[in-house]
Amino acid sequence: MQHITWSLSRSSLKNNKLLKIGGSAATDFLQGLITQKLPLESPSSYTALCDIKGRIISSAHIFTLPDGSYLLSSETSSLGHLKPYILRKQRKLVTLEDVTDKFTATAILGTGKGVTMFDGDGVLACAQDSIGVVRLITDETVDLQNVFNEKVKESLVGYKFYRRVAGFLSSREAKGMTVYEANVDLLNGISYDKGCYLGQETVARGYHKGQIRKRCMPAVIFPEDWEGTIEDGETELSVASKLNFETGKEGGQEFEVLKGDLVEFEDKKVATVVTPPLTAPGKIPTPLILSTHVDKRPNWNGSMVKVGNGWGKVWCWKPQWWGELDDRGRKKKTNDISLKMTED
Repeated sequence: MQHITWSLSRSSLKNNKLLKIGGSAATDFLQGLITQKLPLESPSSYTALCDIKGRIISSAHIFTLPDGSYLLSSETSSLGHLKPYILRKQRKLVTLEDVTDKFTATAILGTGKGVTMFDGDGVLACAQDSIGVVRLITDETVDLQNVFNEKVKESLVGYKFYRRVAGFLSSREAKGMTVYEANVDLLNGISYDKGCYLGQETVARGYHKGQIRKRCMPAVIFPEDWEGTIEDGETELSVASKLNFETGKEGGQEFEVLKGDLVEFEDKKVATVVTPPLTAPGKIPTPLILSTHVDKRPNWNGSMVKVGNGWGKVWCWKPQWWGELDDRGRKKKTNDISLKMTED
């Protein structure tokens, strides 16, 4: 039996693809393809690459490297998408290199805010994002166990659990969604004062003229006799302490929840499962990610609902990293465009 925690833990992101974009025209090239404005105002930012209809092809973390080039870290490779957009006049000025085999992407949890950049040989990039995860890109010469200490344990399951509790989607899960449903704007991954880019018209229209209703949110399927509550704005650590999640048979096998399953309340669809839980619902609360209409959520939140082929109580909440939303469902304006690290 393994108790899940992310306090001072790390996880190698083995499925991440790393793409290096270099050359004298790298900034101009990427500027027309990603939702974030370049050059970045911080070491790293969240961003998305969209199709002409404004649907996500891939979401990614983008890093500025010391030599002025950029690194895209994503679960889906962006090489095939970016390559056709290199103009004839840019062919000698833009380089695309898959460096997945040369470097390792690592997620570090439980470090708190304001992480200091790691310097030294073998460290390509390091930055902390909005959901509190430090992302470190290193080569094989770096021994992470020595960088921290023996207390920093490897926990891939812990990271997957954290993602669900935080309501953070991988690039595969976000593919095909609008940037607002995938919360790219709430992750500070969109700049509204940059030049044209692929899908910009749809993204801008959704922000300036639309009402943003549908978003992905973390949720928990919990036993009928569970007396806990999860309030909007709680931290991931606070939620996890209530769940006391463990892997193993204690999760029960009452029914299976799959990606794409509908959540129904009073015979009406109220949400769709985007990221299924790590274990089947049972004796302990089980976290997952739902796509739902935020304004209709209070009608069924905390109620018994049908999930796929089974029934369970569901608690769905707004995570802390969302910040405040305005009356049109948009993130309230701040001076921060990209993901800036802050000092406590």
